[in-house]
Formats: sequence, structure tokens, C-alpha cells
Amino acid sequence: MIHLYYGEGKGKTTAAVGLAVRMAGHGKNVFFAQFMKSGFTGELEVLKGVSSIYIGRPRGEYGFYSTLSDEAKESLTREHNQILSLILERMREGQIDLLVLDEITYAYHYGLADKRKIRRVLAMSDGIEAVCTGRRPADLFFQYADYVTEMKKIRHPYDEGVAGRAGVEF
Repeated sequence: MIHLYYGEGKGKTTAAVGLAVRMAGHGKNVFFAQFMKSGFTGELEVLKGVSSIYIGRPRGEYGFYSTLSDEAKESLTREHNQILSLILERMREGQIDLLVLDEITYAYHYGLADKRKIRRVLAMSDGIEAVCTGRRPADLFFQYADYVTEMKKIRHPYDEGVAGRAGVEF
């Protein structure tokens, strides 16, 4: 089944990490793909230590979409498409029990990944669990989702100028 965790609130990636840990604890193979993210995060340091969890994410440092040059967007798109190709290959080989597509809705929305490949991944997900996260998901994600959870921000310290904190936001 496909899970969609979306919205302006905190907790989308955290929920996906929790499911990845749960699946790995049952001996299942997890492909944890991150889109639009690079740099250090505490959760990935733990996930890297779990042999049944594979992490795919951009290698370059890109920053926020609003700061990306055209050249950086092209590079990020290439990296995203390489991750999607690897996912499709591993799906065909039956090597994935849980697929996490963290922040995939952004990559889709901004055209920073091949939309046909994203659709193909969702269409091929029969027999596995898949999680899609991000803000403002396109209708495509709602069409495929079996679980839909909206994370709604009521209050967040960022609104008061508090920067993301290690161990809490990253």
C-alpha cells in the first residue's frame, strides 16, 4: 500500500523513518530515498547502520529550491533521475519491501525529476509498502495513496525566528 504524509507541519520524514525502522526490525529490505535533501541529518546516521536499509540521496550540496541556479537544478534533476532508475531496477528484481520517497512531492512539483518515472514507481508498487512525503502533493499522489495523513502546523518555533535544531529538525 502507498502512504502519503504531507502538509506544512513537522513530522513527515520522522514518520517515514519510524516505518523504515519498524520494517527493518521485521527483517524487511528498505530503500530510503531522499529528494531535495543533502547534508548531514541525525536520522540517516542511524539508518546507515542498519544493513537492510539502503539510502539513496543526492550527493551534491544544493540548498533550498529558491537558491538554486539553472545549472544546479539540472544537476539535481540528473541525480534524482538516477535514484529513480535505481529504484525501478530494484523493484523489478524484488529487492524492496518498503520504499520511502522522502520529499518526492517537491521534486515532482518543481519538475526536478522525471514525472513519468515517478508515476512508474507508484504504479509498480504492488506488493510493497511505499511512503511519499512532502508539501503540496499533486493529484497523482492522492490517486495512488491508500493512507493519507496531513501534518498540519499549528505552531512552530521557526515562525519566531528559531533555526532548525540538531537532533530535532535534522
